[in-house]
Amino acid sequence: MGILDGFESYARVGGRNYKARISISATGWLAINSTAYKELGLDNYKNAEFYYNKASKMVGIKFVSEEQEGMYEMNPREIKNKEKALYMSIKGFVQNYKIVEQEKTQKYEIFKKEIIDKDLIVLLKPIINKNNEEVNERNETQIK
Repeated sequence: MGILDGFESYARVGGRNYKARISISATGWLAINSTAYKELGLDNYKNAEFYYNKASKMVGIKFVSEEQEGMYEMNPREIKNKEKALYMSIKGFVQNYKIVEQEKTQKYEIFKKEIIDKDLIVLLKPIINKNNEEVNERNETQIK
């Protein structure tokens, strides 16, 4: 009887295959991983405007290619293999709506996305627990 009897062997397979991940911290940082960055085509945009729906706790982001006053500037970071990810401070937005409990980080998944007049509108649904409980679609935010 060997020391590894009853264990299954796992061999690493080539390449990274990550799920799209977006999170917002209580300190006001938005993090969009490289998979989500690529999936959303964020290289086409320079600024972002944020929206919040208190009833559903969903976050809306409007990504725009033209610089506009009052919007957050996007400065993506290049990571491994020339892929990009986005980390940006949105502290005022997070604190104004008390989006994330103190000393916590809230994870989100992309609920809906739509392009309107060259702008990308993304609705983010909070991941409530490890079972990925659904947010009721009736409570979605209307972004103009």
